[in-house]
Amino acid sequence: MLPSHVGTARLLQSNDDTVERAVLACRLVGEDAMPSACLALYEKNPSRDLWKASMMTWLEQVRSKCTGNFSHYYLKCTLDRAFAVRTFSTSTISWWPTECPAYRQWYKLLYPDRHLTEEEKFRVLCATYIELNRKRHCSIPDALAQTCWVKMEKNGRLHLDDAY
Repeated sequence: MLPSHVGTARLLQSNDDTVERAVLACRLVGEDAMPSACLALYEKNPSRDLWKASMMTWLEQVRSKCTGNFSHYYLKCTLDRAFAVRTFSTSTISWWPTECPAYRQWYKLLYPDRHLTEEEKFRVLCATYIELNRKRHCSIPDALAQTCWVKMEKNGRLHLDDAY
């Protein structure tokens, strides 16, 4: 499924305005690559298949528009924003970007001697959400954000020490 629009080409240039650069990067990986058509279909008839198709299409689109680390971490950031303005049925969340740096550290802490499959990683994230949601009502992004605190540096920036 193709996105509902195709963004115009933009060049991210190094300049002194890091805020402007960050906003442009968010627009590239969010507005231009997020599969609006898939999400519109999902909103009309939420399903696990449409959810996963939207996420796979997003990854495909963002990779065709950007280079570098625009991958699972940036999809997670886009989902954080999407959850703030859209309603998603938790029961239809059938895939999540499992390769965020903090998540990988979480897997190692929980299963130090195992190499987890993508499905097993997704189940770990689901179990994390379910357990935290029992204690206090929260969204999936809110629950999974708790794993990121171990990766935060004193200056409040996420420490990405290994490439993905």
